[in-house]
Amino acid sequence: MASGNVVLGVLFALASILQLLMYLSAASFVGSRLVFSYAMDRIMPDFVGDVSEKRHVPIKAIVISMIAGLIGLTVFTLPVTSAGAFLLSSVAVAILMLFPMTILSIAVLKTEKGENKIRTVAILSIIYLIYTFYQYLTVPAIDADSVVGYGILAGSIIILFGIFYIAKFVQARQGIDFNLIFEEIPPE
Repeated sequence: MASGNVVLGVLFALASILQLLMYLSAASFVGSRLVFSYAMDRIMPDFVGDVSEKRHVPIKAIVISMIAGLIGLTVFTLPVTSAGAFLLSSVAVAILMLFPMTILSIAVLKTEKGENKIRTVAILSIIYLIYTFYQYLTVPAIDADSVVGYGILAGSIIILFGIFYIAKFVQARQGIDFNLIFEEIPPE
């Protein structure tokens, strides 16, 4: 409609739909692998980590991920919640910025004194990530700079820590050392 050309309007609409379908397939793939890894780390029930003998994939983890995605698709496409979906997306990106910052900070602290190149790249990366994180939390167009946005950010972090410590507590009661999940790098 913005171009005044019906063909361009249809092309833009199709491109948007294809982009959303690419996001859905990527989210389903990543989500199912995360759910599967949570089962392997005993954060989720063991049955979630079952691998199909016939197909050699974690079908239950894929189904759980798809159901969560379809619920999210249904909820966030409603006109009332679409702005909230954009806000959640912005907050999710802001949270995701925290993880590389942490890893790069550890890289800076653990590098030998002679490895100045690694230290320099890590420091520059941290500066960039802090700037991007700041942009997500302060630019009004992204809308994460509201009380609701900050609440979602803080609430998400609290929920993630809650899940971790509840899983750690449950596993400790079963006699399992939950800290072992940090002893090796996962295969994926």
